[in-house]
Amino acid sequence: MKGEVDVDNIDILGNTTESAIQATKQALYNLDHPLEYVPKSIEVQRACMKEREFYVAFLERLEKL
Repeated sequence: MKGEVDVDNIDILGNTTESAIQATKQALYNLDHPLEYVPKSIEVQRACMKEREFYVAFLERLEKL
């Protein structure tokens, strides 16, 4: 239907390398600057660190394209 979003088909990286780079930079910024402070367990902190490592590595690869 018109106006509905197909959640299985959302392209958060966009259609270009540049849009993917910008989306990845925004994801990194969001990780580093949360909207509000929420205490996190050690397990969650580790998961956030791994997520950040992924984004950094992904960004490095994108920037080589």
